[in-house]
Amino acid sequence: MTDPGHEHYRHLLGAYVLGGLDPADRAAVDAHAADCAACRRELAEFSVVPSLLATAEVPREDSPATERPSVALRETLRAVTAARAAQRRRRVAATAGLASAALAAGIALGFVAHPADRPGAPATDRAIALTTASGTSGGTIDLTSKPWGTELHLTLRDLPAGQRLTAMVLGPDGQAEPAATWTTPSVSPMRVTGAVSLRTDTVHRIEIRTDNGTPVAVATG
Repeated sequence: MTDPGHEHYRHLLGAYVLGGLDPADRAAVDAHAADCAACRRELAEFSVVPSLLATAEVPREDSPATERPSVALRETLRAVTAARAAQRRRRVAATAGLASAALAAGIALGFVAHPADRPGAPATDRAIALTTASGTSGGTIDLTSKPWGTELHLTLRDLPAGQRLTAMVLGPDGQAEPAATWTTPSVSPMRVTGAVSLRTDTVHRIEIRTDNGTPVAVATG
């Protein structure tokens, strides 16, 4: 990696996905990711974190403390926390602490459930509707132009629960890139953030596919 600041930006990716960076830091991460394929891949891996937080179930009062939150959520949050930069420790630790406290109380963070309402949320350049294979609404996808490509914010509903799904973004020439992969929970709607290198104005079609490549929902526009 030739960029001496790579590790600095890599350590900010978890906070970037959770919305814990100020506009200046977020813009700096965007600029770095434009030239760093490794950080773009890591952003895609972190993309499911907000949806896991938003769909966390309220724990029962009689649940043992060791069950709050679930093992999967604890592991996910541990991975995010490990990706923080030491020099941003105070600010990012406050964000991670807020997420953990919200999960322990059984509530979803407002900025996760309503990303457009949180300060510094990126403006949407395009919004397109998803249609399921049965013809019903599968949710919406907001596309935001970035120096490195396109950021996607997916609000999904009525998709097959328990299935591993991937958002595939297609350009007009048939070029296809995976934006995010997740396992659909039983709670609906859910939110996923993804990213591709395609420019926003070249996105022709987005398909939500199963592992065998079968589309369960499609968005065009």
